[in-house]
Amino acid sequence: MNPSVKTVNIFFATSSGNAKAVAITLQKKLKQNGLRVKFKSILKIDVDTLYSMSALGQYNIFVSSTFGEGQLPDMAQNFYTSLLESIEGNKNIFYSIVGLGDKSYSKFCNSVDVLGDEFERLNFTKVSPDVKFNVDFNSIMDETFQKIAEDIIIDTKNPNPYEASTLMGDDQDEDEVEDIKDGLGYSSKEPVKFKVKEIINLHDEPSPKETRFISFALPESLSYVAGDSFGVMPPMDEKRNPHQDKNPRLYSVSSSQRAYPNEVHVTVGRLVYKDENGKLVKGLCSNYLNDLKVGDEVDGFIRQNTMFRLPKKDTDIIMISIGTGIAPMRGFLQDRVETDGNGKNWLIFGNEHMTCDFLYQQEWIDAKASDNLHNISLAWSHDQDLLIFVQDRILEEKAEFMKWIENGACIYVCGSAKVYEFIHKALVEIFSEFYNITKEQANDKLIDFLDEGRLQKDVL
Repeated sequence: MNPSVKTVNIFFATSSGNAKAVAITLQKKLKQNGLRVKFKSILKIDVDTLYSMSALGQYNIFVSSTFGEGQLPDMAQNFYTSLLESIEGNKNIFYSIVGLGDKSYSKFCNSVDVLGDEFERLNFTKVSPDVKFNVDFNSIMDETFQKIAEDIIIDTKNPNPYEASTLMGDDQDEDEVEDIKDGLGYSSKEPVKFKVKEIINLHDEPSPKETRFISFALPESLSYVAGDSFGVMPPMDEKRNPHQDKNPRLYSVSSSQRAYPNEVHVTVGRLVYKDENGKLVKGLCSNYLNDLKVGDEVDGFIRQNTMFRLPKKDTDIIMISIGTGIAPMRGFLQDRVETDGNGKNWLIFGNEHMTCDFLYQQEWIDAKASDNLHNISLAWSHDQDLLIFVQDRILEEKAEFMKWIENGACIYVCGSAKVYEFIHKALVEIFSEFYNITKEQANDKLIDFLDEGRLQKDVL
């Protein structure tokens, strides 16, 4: 082991997997420059972890995407909370930040700013200028990462830059991930036309809701994987309102390209509600999409989500979804059928009423009858006096649930972030009971599941 080699930790935080892929590319570039690199999910650290390593003279690079309206990815929240709660500064923590974002959003690469503000407050030492990648970053990535490597190599602020190399074990390489797709049809910067082939309201009478299944013709140059998202550019206001919301909307893909080679499906609920002043508000894109007709075209793109991927075909899966969160589960099941594996499939689905809100009802019934769906649990919140939700079904069927978990099942969740909190609470409860551990330990176990890909979620 060369004692004069500097050690770099790369911590990634991602929502869709792009930041992880970028972090792996960065890892390779740093190694090409003779640096020693450790690679970890940000799930595994807090500020105390950094403080405990500060005497080792390591360099730390944080690679993070920005989620929603300027938020850190969900997997970075525990780390960020630990930063906010920290008072003691430490100038011997040496860092750089690489952010991924989309300039069509108002808070572009906000993750860089929120992390940077806390690092500055805690007196950490910056080694390289902040990097903010827009969606078309592939062409400048190599040059940018070479500059980061050089900044670390020539850095003289670190008093013990080689200490870690003499104390730490072998390098740890992360598994390869999917290549990042870019170019025409893969980002909001370069949307393409998608033509409507079919559109159906999935609700039956007397439901006042409208949720549309929409099938778009897939341009020949594009491809997608079950778990990806379909991005839609908002329609332009005829009055050319300069304050119009131009942020693209992302909808979970509801199909598998293995089953529908020339189509991509989405499931979109019409959003209509009254604000605090009683004024009727209509969701811009959801109403636009629900009003489409066969033959209409939209400007759209495929957005990869490599953090929401099926396991090997012989692994069991538990799919938990609420309302339109059933969308990716439909694509997952189609994919499982096409790959003809031995893994079992369990759907846990919730909505308001069985008679009119069971989205894709006949497909699920047929899948159960043909043994492609091995278990189905349904929660109709308003079909009885006592409200029943998916987390209640999980608790009711905890013995069977944990039997699947012990058999290696992976858990998939899609729905609102608010509902996920209740699902997470139920999972903590049954893990705590089954393994006879504290709820804090059960939560740590779920963090391990997240890190290992055995718990994957697509929540907003």
